[in-house]
Amino acid sequence: MTDETFDYSRPPYYSDWRTRTWTCPKCGWQGQGAELQQEFFNDLSELWCPQAPCEYKFGLLIHPGVEETRAAADAGNAEAKVMEQAFARAEQRTQSRVASRGRDLPELEGDSLEFTFTTDGGRDWMNPDWLVLTCRGRKIYREPSGFEHWEAIITVSAKVLERYPGRVAWIDPNDAGACLGGDKLYYDTTIKDFLREHQVSPPLGTWSEHPTCHYYSTWSDWRTQAWSCKCGWTGTVHEARVPAAKWPFVILCPRDGSVVAEILAPSKVDRSNNINGDRYAAADTAARAPTPPTPTW
Repeated sequence: MTDETFDYSRPPYYSDWRTRTWTCPKCGWQGQGAELQQEFFNDLSELWCPQAPCEYKFGLLIHPGVEETRAAADAGNAEAKVMEQAFARAEQRTQSRVASRGRDLPELEGDSLEFTFTTDGGRDWMNPDWLVLTCRGRKIYREPSGFEHWEAIITVSAKVLERYPGRVAWIDPNDAGACLGGDKLYYDTTIKDFLREHQVSPPLGTWSEHPTCHYYSTWSDWRTQAWSCKCGWTGTVHEARVPAAKWPFVILCPRDGSVVAEILAPSKVDRSNNINGDRYAAADTAARAPTPPTPTW
């Protein structure tokens, strides 16, 4: 592969990017790609110059999928052959776990069963080790979890409905929904739609019905108003936990970590109907105003 065909801003994963020589256009550093600083995310890694304090970003390394790995393995790439086997083992584990979900749920008595999802373990609140299902305070099921593992809430709920037909009063995604939503902005709507469709939405006050605050408009005082949690905590957003995240982000109770509210990004409607005198709305509107054209006289 020649330099003319190699994309330094987005190098192919199964290529010689680790062994070829890279040159930083900012500080002049030269070295092999294996020496680059990598910041890992779920689907990709960012490649940065390792020379401090340069902080030049070379580009993105997209993590390979199954089809890309299979094609590279068929072409003789040794790393791809190892990865292909790893993908096959992971798929077997996933299929085994999915197949065993219904069998793992125990016998339960009662005609009005109430289920709640929680998470457990992990260093990051959005990347827990386990998704846990409880019924009336009793842990009845758990499975390995991780970042953006929110769809498991739906698949496990489907198994619950299948296992206890006609006996499920409600299923509460609770804080597990917000923890596992990650960057998927539609996760909450998808979960809510599933629960409503099967008539097992949790009662008012739980995760699926948390108050939703707009950036401004009628909720423009969310920064100063008093928030409360079902555990009894009351306070302002400055006293709560607000993990750094993209819109929408959540306000968490500092006492038990429960989701108190979800803060949505300002919509076009919000911007056009903001409260007069709202300095946050005014600043946002000014920042989005088009740049005046340069006079031509």
